[in-house]
Amino acid sequence: MPLTVIACAVVARELAHLTRGAAAVDVRLLPQGLHERPERLRTALQAEIDRLDAEAEARGVPAEADAIALAYGLCGTGTAGVRSTRHRLVLPRAHDCATLVLGCRHRYRAAFDAGPASYWCTPGWADHGALPSEARLIRRERELAAGHGADAAAYLLELERAALARYERCAFVVWPGLPHGAQREAARRTAAERGWRLDELPGDPSLLADLVAGRWDDRFLVLEPGQAAVPAADARVVVAA
Repeated sequence: MPLTVIACAVVARELAHLTRGAAAVDVRLLPQGLHERPERLRTALQAEIDRLDAEAEARGVPAEADAIALAYGLCGTGTAGVRSTRHRLVLPRAHDCATLVLGCRHRYRAAFDAGPASYWCTPGWADHGALPSEARLIRRERELAAGHGADAAAYLLELERAALARYERCAFVVWPGLPHGAQREAARRTAAERGWRLDELPGDPSLLADLVAGRWDDRFLVLEPGQAAVPAADARVVVAA
C-alpha cells in the first residue's frame, strides 16, 4: 500500500533514517514552528491533504486505496479537525514530537513525571534554530517589533522569558546510532545560558518506525475518509469525531 507521510521538519533526520530505501513511502515536510499557532498548522496540514486528495482523484485512485500518515502529535490541537476525502489518515496518539522520538506516550508520561520542569528538545530543534538561545530570542523580538511594534514585542518577549524561567533542565532526546554532536553542543550552550542542567535521554524509534511501516495498533488513530480527530480527555490523546 503506498503511504505518504506529512511531517514536521523537526523529525526529518529520524524519518530519513527510517525510510532510507523505502520506495513506497513519500515524505513531505512542513516547516518547523507551525505548532506555535495551531490554526496555522491546521491550515498547512489541510492544504497538503487537499493537494494529495486532488492528485489521487486525478490519477483515478479509488478512495481508501492509499493512506496518509501524519508524523505529528496533537501539537496544541493543530492536528485536530483535519480530514481527507479520499485517504485514510493515521495519527500517533501523542501530544507532541517529544513523544514521537521517545517511542510512546507512556514513556513520555514517565519521563515528564520524573522531570516536570523540563524543556524538551531533539537534534531537529537545534537543526532548525528552535532552541531558545539568547540570540534566537533577540531575533524573535526584532521580528515581532516589525509586525507589532516595539512595545508589543517587548511585552511578548517578557512573557516568553518568564515561561522559560520555569524550566530547570533541558531534556535532549536522541536516537542511538544517529549523529548529534553539533546539536548536543547547541543544546548545551542554550542550557548554560538559561541556567538549566542538560540531560541526554535515549529515544526509541519504534513509534515512528511502525507509523511508516503501516503497523497501526492502538498506539495510532486511523481515520476513514471524512473523519477528523478531536482531543480526548484521557490517555488516548485523540479520538475520531
